[in-house]
Amino acid sequence: MEGIIAHVADALFVVEPGGWIIDANPAACALLGYAKPEVLGFSLWDFISAASREESRSSLANMRFETTAILQRMCRGKAGVIKQIDLRLTRCRLANRDQIIVVCRDVTEQKLLADRLRQSERHLAEGQRLTRTGSWVLDFLTGETDWSVETCRIFGFPDPPPSPHYREFQARVRSEDRDAVDRGLRKSFETGEPQPLEYDFVLPNGVRKRIETISQPVRDESGAIVKLMGTVMDVTERKQAEAAIRAAKSRFEGILEIAEDAIISVDARQRIGLFNQGAETVFGYAAAEVIGQPLELLLPARFAFAHQGQVEAFARAPEISRSMAERREVFGRRKDGREFPAEASISKLDLGEEVVFTVILRDITERKQAAEALRASEKFARGQAEALARTLDALVRESEPERIVEPVLRTITQQLEAHSSSVWLMDETNGLMVFEFALDAGGFKTKADAGRVAISTAQKNDAVWPWPEVFRTGRPSVLADIRKGPDFPWRNQVLAQGVVCILIVPMLIAGEVRGVIGIRFAQARAFRPEEMELAQALAHQAMLATQLARLLAQNRRSAALAERNRLARDMHDTLAQGFTGVIVQLEAAAAADSKGLANEAKVHLCRAGELARESLKEAPRSVRALRPRALEGKNLSEALKDLAQKRMALKPVPKLSCLRRRAQITVAY
Repeated sequence: MEGIIAHVADALFVVEPGGWIIDANPAACALLGYAKPEVLGFSLWDFISAASREESRSSLANMRFETTAILQRMCRGKAGVIKQIDLRLTRCRLANRDQIIVVCRDVTEQKLLADRLRQSERHLAEGQRLTRTGSWVLDFLTGETDWSVETCRIFGFPDPPPSPHYREFQARVRSEDRDAVDRGLRKSFETGEPQPLEYDFVLPNGVRKRIETISQPVRDESGAIVKLMGTVMDVTERKQAEAAIRAAKSRFEGILEIAEDAIISVDARQRIGLFNQGAETVFGYAAAEVIGQPLELLLPARFAFAHQGQVEAFARAPEISRSMAERREVFGRRKDGREFPAEASISKLDLGEEVVFTVILRDITERKQAAEALRASEKFARGQAEALARTLDALVRESEPERIVEPVLRTITQQLEAHSSSVWLMDETNGLMVFEFALDAGGFKTKADAGRVAISTAQKNDAVWPWPEVFRTGRPSVLADIRKGPDFPWRNQVLAQGVVCILIVPMLIAGEVRGVIGIRFAQARAFRPEEMELAQALAHQAMLATQLARLLAQNRRSAALAERNRLARDMHDTLAQGFTGVIVQLEAAAAADSKGLANEAKVHLCRAGELARESLKEAPRSVRALRPRALEGKNLSEALKDLAQKRMALKPVPKLSCLRRRAQITVAY
């Protein structure tokens, strides 16, 4: 018996009713960490803590024989290590002695495991509460269940124990789902495969919940399925949220369908994820063609977000949140490769580690065209007003008629941003095109300019191939690139000046083409309709200025001719009469001298000198269109009287000689 006790794993103490240890087995010594001699003679309560030592001794003394007391105490060993032990105390008589047998078992690790298990259970219960996910175990053969606290809360049952029977649970399942739930659980029990289920559960108060559960078979050591276990989750709110999301998505998709703007979403790698019908209309792609493609397919490199670094910088920008957007003008590229102006609003949606961009893009081609048309109309009006103002200013200031055309040509060149311009008019007498004016870097030139000698100023109507077409249709024509087109007389000269493109605009009078104006450009270019309209209007101004220059030149020639006629009349009325009088006096002096009448000849010579001097005085007066000297200070009657007296003082001369002299003067005039 002693040998058996020595090898028992439990610690055994033999103590007397007062608590003094009188024997201990090796396991008891190992529990305390003392040798057996050190243990004997000590009280059991020297090692095992108690609320009150006296109370413990009294309890031992009052123990009845053949009864057992079970206690749980803390034990302190020799090394100071505290352990938790279970005590079984039995009072008996051995060898006529009153003794107490104490069996001790170290339950420290078990206690720790139990504490951990309880803590785990608390954590599990708390986790289930937070995740709203319960657990359950079902014995499908007996219908017995074991539910967690969260499962009871979800289903509206009191917390266990006890868990309800399967029949109680089944009675609250919606009648339409009851058979499906039963079949699903049975199938899982029979096949051993997990089985997800979804059903409606009705609480005692009538509230309906949507439940998701999944069953998992539990097997014994032989592999046989003995129970089912699983999880249960109340997904009512989630289902409601999903329904709301579906409704919102449906509304959003409806908005996307009717939206005329292009709505595109891209991820941080610029891969397209959303492409609505408006985008299909704007870009010409079907959604299936662009989903997953890079954004650069639709927006060229000029778009600021076409580079990954800029996308990442935009994603990191703290000042741009989901409620903010950046708007800018960009250029989109259609499926056929054509680019178009657009206004894009880019917003950022931060989804944690993922950043999504939404681009709302609007084609503003029509708006740009309208704005361009408005600017063109303003430019058109300003150009005409400027040309007219310069023409009127030239009419007032310019002394040379040809210079009236210069401000109009300058306006044309400036308004159309041209290199130079030239005017050719049709000579109706011979049908040739005659060069009239040009404006280039060298300044304003006319056909009389020496710099134009190298080129004939008169050309046939077909010398430049668009001329006949312009005269026939009355519409402008464009030499898009004179480097490649047909030759014409002065092509090499304009090429040397850097001219590449020439716009030929007709100049009309009363609806008929009477000439053309060539507007030259240093680069090949296309002309918008409003530019053509402006060029035509300015060509009308140039034609008006040309006609005004012609009229001014004609008026100047008429004025010069009238002035010459006036001078001739004045000379005939004043100087010719004076010269006639001088001739008559000289002839009279010659006749008197031939007769030896020296005094009379001298008188006639004096009068001839007087008449000559008077005629010399009348000459500048006639040029300046002043009054004759005879009328200065006298009226016409008095002047005629003086003239008659002078005539009466003259002696008669041969009538034939006087007539001959007058005839000579008249022929000379």
